Amino acid sequence: RPTADLAAAFPHVSFTILPEASEFTPNKREDNDAVKTRAAAFLSTLASHSETNVAVVTHKGFLREMRHVLVGAADKGDIHVDFDLDDKQRSAVFGNAEVRVVEFEWDQAGALVSAV
Repeated sequence: RPTADLAAAFPHVSFTILPEASEFTPNKREDNDAVKTRAAAFLSTLASHSETNVAVVTHKGFLREMRHVLVGAADKGDIHVDFDLDDKQRSAVFGNAEVRVVEFEWDQAGALVSAV
């Protein structure tokens, strides 16, 4: 649905962080690398927003690839994560309608430094 339609249907929710619907192509399937790139961009976008609490509702593929972005950054020592990074957890499958809570922290320059 176009972002304007969502905003009209849910006036109490801010959709300003969402890209315009025209960026989505429902007939074109993204590969995992494209989703991972989008997840990394999303994390960078979050750093520039002033909201302190953000709910993310998305599909399991996006969550999986966002986790891969975080694991990769942790492996390089770029960020601190407070979740298990053993091989079993690296391939964790997200369930349908699953709820997970993560607290992100960015430094003053906007670099992600922690995910707990």
